[in-house]
Amino acid sequence: RYYNKPYHFSISLPDAKWKLDYSSRIKQTHTIHFNSPILNKLKLIIRMSHQVAGDTLGIIDVGIILFQKPKSAVELARQSLNDIIKFFPEPDSIVITQNVTPSGRGKNLSAFYMLELPEEPSVRFPVIIPLFKVRGQTIYVINCYAKYETYDILKSDFESVLTSLQIY
Repeated sequence: RYYNKPYHFSISLPDAKWKLDYSSRIKQTHTIHFNSPILNKLKLIIRMSHQVAGDTLGIIDVGIILFQKPKSAVELARQSLNDIIKFFPEPDSIVITQNVTPSGRGKNLSAFYMLELPEEPSVRFPVIIPLFKVRGQTIYVINCYAKYETYDILKSDFESVLTSLQIY
């Protein structure tokens, strides 16, 4: 389990196959944020990556965004999804496999969605699952990324990480 004292959260790694990198050691960004005004403000805290024989099957980024007046988790997820849809010239090429879905209640309310992007050279991980959770002026964001052919292998790992986020 990873604990972050400065931002008051903890999160579990799915298993020993996942490698953990801290933001100060992450030199290459594997993901793009589609010119999203929300996600471009993301401060990456940790990255988990699942690799087999030198090939990265999936990535989980955990970060925070500080806002003076943050929106609800559901509003943030909707805005993020809309930003991604606007980024691609042919919106029909994006498949929304799970629309914005709230999860939890009260201070534990979060929201997530899942989509599949078109196969393009610039999109290394076309399956994306972002989760947003707001506490005070801090927005916690977990972005899960996979390739089409590895999503089924990583699905339960993604679910365990998304449900393990604890804010204290």
